[in-house]
Amino acid sequence: MGVEKDHTKKIFGRILNERRTEQKISHVELEDRSGITRKHIYNLEKGIHEPTLSVIINLANALDIEPDQMMRMIMKRLND
Repeated sequence: MGVEKDHTKKIFGRILNERRTEQKISHVELEDRSGITRKHIYNLEKGIHEPTLSVIINLANALDIEPDQMMRMIMKRLND
């Protein structure tokens, strides 16, 4: 069974927003840490854009979590 693309984007966006706000990091600071524009981060958080693997890795590193941990968080929510 496949994974619905829109659902995955929304889950990733929620996780990204939760991790960023838990750490009290602004969009500007996350942009500085990750090299990803604020607009793209905002669109990822809203589930508008789908992240590439390199974006997931850069954001995870900027949020001080391992990329595989972020992927496990996504998979867990997909399976809930």
